[in-house]
Amino acid sequence: LNHYMETPLHSAARADNEAFVLLFLENFADPNIKNRDHQTPAQVATDPLIKSILLQAQQEYPFVLKQITILNNLPSCLLYTSD
Repeated sequence: LNHYMETPLHSAARADNEAFVLLFLENFADPNIKNRDHQTPAQVATDPLIKSILLQAQQEYPFVLKQITILNNLPSCLLYTSD
């Protein structure tokens, strides 16, 4: 977090950097976190495409967390294969 309490996803959204927004989302960045001004990354983005991506991610984020939780609760023998 920076001094504005913004995550790297906020910074990428503010800069309208689609590549970094997607990278952070693919690595499970939470699109619902609000900065010091109570704004989400979607609210600081100015590019309509990035704003749309982030709004969709906000709706899907809890589903992603559920998938991670399910995977974390599986026995390790089901997650990894040996050669």
